[in-house]
Parts: sequence; structure tokens; C-alpha cells
Amino acid sequence: LVHARRLFGDGNQNTILGMSDRASLLIGMGRFDEAATQFELTSQAYRAAKSDINAALTQSYVGDAKREAGRAAE
Repeated sequence: LVHARRLFGDGNQNTILGMSDRASLLIGMGRFDEAATQFELTSQAYRAAKSDINAALTQSYVGDAKREAGRAAE
């Protein structure tokens, strides 16, 4: 992700995909609160890049991560 940011910049689709991949790895590691935060940042980045469908999809992953963290009411 650090290299993607340096190579492509923050708003590039490759960098944003790396952010999403990082969040997915956090889910797999059981670090659900961190994953929810990372997915939220990813969703914001997709919105800024005018990729609304990816922003919406990623926002749904925020809910999944919060549910797994025991924060389903959020």
C-alpha cells in the first residue's frame, strides 16, 4: 500500500484497491474494528474518485466488519 501510494498517488484505483485488500486481510485476521475503519476509509476514497458503485459496495463491508466486531446496531 505504501508503494502503491508512492507510485500511483492516493486517489488512484490501484491504491484504493490496495486499501480494500488490506481491510479484507484484517477481516481474515479477526481484527474487525480495524477492518471497519479501513473499509470506511476505502469507501471515502472511492467516493472521492467518483466510483460510486465501489463506494457503496465497500460501505456494505463496513457493516459486515462491525457486525463481526459485535457492533451490529451501528
